[in-house]
Amino acid sequence: MTGGWAAVDALYGNPPVSTEQILHPDAYPGDRPVPVALPNELAARMGAGWTTEQRDTLGELQLRVWLEAGGGPAWKPTADAAAAGWGGDRVELLRAPGGAWALVLKTVWDGAADAHEFTAAATATIGALGLTGRVLPGAGGTEVDVVLGSSTATMARLANVLGLAG
Repeated sequence: MTGGWAAVDALYGNPPVSTEQILHPDAYPGDRPVPVALPNELAARMGAGWTTEQRDTLGELQLRVWLEAGGGPAWKPTADAAAAGWGGDRVELLRAPGGAWALVLKTVWDGAADAHEFTAAATATIGALGLTGRVLPGAGGTEVDVVLGSSTATMARLANVLGLAG
């Protein structure tokens, strides 16, 4: 970063809003995250007793970490490249009585090639970690949805509630 301490001081008045802006300083301040929404009342739509345990945004850095977990340090360059086209995301973790759980990650990518690269890496990560899940295409070729569940039936139920093919 150029500009010395004055530039650093200016960051306190207008801090980065995503890990993407930190990982790619050239993205700051103009490349802002795309707002991503998940359906309201998702837990209620899953059925009686389901609750939302967590709802958040992961960001590029946490997606990198998750993707890398599927292949360890040797997979890091692939994980970094697959997360680099991040545009925005939203994740929700749901729980049911008896220990069942489901997770949806809705992502938006800068372009179709970025979405495809993430799809391949996320599919490999799910397999390598032994998770029950699917990576499904979303709207416009730039959206990708990841659904995970404690069982195949739970994962399929979540995909159905979301109106996703799969």
